[in-house]
Amino acid sequence: MAFQPYRVLVVDDEEIVRSMLGKMLGANGYRYLLASSGREAREILSREPVDLVIMDILMPEESGIELCKAIRQQYPRVAILILSAVDDPETVGEAISAGADGYLTKPMEPKELLAQITVAMYYRKQELATE
Repeated sequence: MAFQPYRVLVVDDEEIVRSMLGKMLGANGYRYLLASSGREAREILSREPVDLVIMDILMPEESGIELCKAIRQQYPRVAILILSAVDDPETVGEAISAGADGYLTKPMEPKELLAQITVAMYYRKQELATE
């Protein structure tokens, strides 16, 4: 069986962040989809298979924490990484409690994000294998 690249959904209300992450993911062999809001992310998830969601916390309409909880409940096989400028322990704890598999602060190095993707996907697969 040939390697199938992970499908990653990037959710961020800032176009420049979505674009930068999309280019970085594409350059590293990932297939990606981009959403500017929680609503758009939900629409994509309802029709497209996704392995990983990378999302911001501070977004209009719906916070990343709310979206994280909803994704974890509705799509338990999807790994979730939070990528946010918010860097306080309480928010990190809230994100992990909501179901995030990892938390990175902006700005981050591409190598750091790629490593977190690898770790999140590994642990999600391990968790699913024990169900």
